[in-house]
Amino acid sequence: MKKTAFHVALFVLFILASIMSACRGEIEPVSNGELHLTFTGDDCIYEGPTLLKAGPVTLHFDNQGDMLAAVNLMRHLEGKTIQDMIDYLGEEPFVGHQPTWVEDLETWLYINAGESLTWEGVLEPSVYSMVCGRVTGNIWYGTGLTVVE
Repeated sequence: MKKTAFHVALFVLFILASIMSACRGEIEPVSNGELHLTFTGDDCIYEGPTLLKAGPVTLHFDNQGDMLAAVNLMRHLEGKTIQDMIDYLGEEPFVGHQPTWVEDLETWLYINAGESLTWEGVLEPSVYSMVCGRVTGNIWYGTGLTVVE
């Protein structure tokens, strides 16, 4: 009887270890990412992968707000992280200029209320951030992206 209890306990431990191992699986980077960013007028909502393989991406920006808005995709320099950007922006909406440690990918494009924009480009391995903004200067954080080889 002790042998049976031991075997049951061993079997349960094996099942639990298998489940835990599956839950900790690595996230695979996505190739040719489709990035969707929506501005609602008071929020910046991102849908898409946050871990990408280097290469071409398509950014779809939808301005659902009631005024002119903009999107910006920036590459972090100097080893800065996604958390560094979140800390820099602080409480939303942020008012100010982009940090000196980012490279603008020339995506700061204005879109009329109710309209959409598609931008295609190539991302190199690095860390990136996307933001939405109003012409009034208010900025909302959209997401951070990590791009790997």
